[in-house]
Amino acid sequence: MAVYGWIYANAKIKGDMGDYRVRRCDSRLSEYEPVLTAISRSMLSTTKRYGEDAEMQQCWFSGFLDRGKGMYALAAAGGQEQFLGISLAGGGFRRQYCVLAYVFTGEDIRVYGRKEEIFRPLAENLMEIQHSGKREWGADTKIVQVFPVYALDMGKGGGMQGGEEKHGGSIRKSSAYTDREVWKCSMQRPVATGLLDGDAAGKILEFFPDALVTVLDGAAESFRADAGKSSGLKERFEREDEEKRRRKQEQEQLRRQTEEGRKLLEAGVSQEGRPAGRGGGLWKALGSVCLLGGILGVISGIASCVA
Repeated sequence: MAVYGWIYANAKIKGDMGDYRVRRCDSRLSEYEPVLTAISRSMLSTTKRYGEDAEMQQCWFSGFLDRGKGMYALAAAGGQEQFLGISLAGGGFRRQYCVLAYVFTGEDIRVYGRKEEIFRPLAENLMEIQHSGKREWGADTKIVQVFPVYALDMGKGGGMQGGEEKHGGSIRKSSAYTDREVWKCSMQRPVATGLLDGDAAGKILEFFPDALVTVLDGAAESFRADAGKSSGLKERFEREDEEKRRRKQEQEQLRRQTEEGRKLLEAGVSQEGRPAGRGGGLWKALGSVCLLGGILGVISGIASCVA
């Protein structure tokens, strides 16, 4: 049993040190860095955080990071001022956002409530980073927190039932009720709540195709509309298959014509050991064969590229 820490954030530090980057990655999380980074960036969606509602929006993720269900993540993303309880305004620095995450193993794996207080140890770590710029990489600093008090009482409901879950699809419109019910499903499939838009949801689904995600008003409909267009892939593949069949037929026809020209050429040469009709019929046939052969080679190349 263990709890590992992850922090992805920008800092109020001049130069590259202030950019968004991994600020803490405990040793056991190094192999999960790519997926944790992708989750963090999707939850932050910093280019979409315009307007007070988006700036204040807090997004959550929970679910297993591995197929063996041995590493279970809990993450929250939002403004650092909210997590740290301090003002970071002024000085010409950009807005400060972060992702704080725990990865649990063994008996510590359970569904935890979406309460930012659970991340107090990581928030304190981030406070130190804000002052010093130091990165905690592979430090495995002991995390002191009473996690059981944040566990949900799953006896009050185990989340959405299979039929309801299937009916709504992978992406839902965020609401207090939907987010609460979706969150309870995280032991069965990864879940994310309150994402800013359909693009963020799509990136989560790239890593976790079976994930259940909620997005802010309007984003779900937009994503479904785009997803609906993807049904056109079937028609596109059918058109490409038809084009391949047409090209193949043309190739076969050209091969037959080339073979016929070759036979005519052979027949003309074999007659009395000299070309028949020195007036140019043979050379016309030869030219046709060369031309058809060239066309055949070009079409063959195109067909191989399409395939």
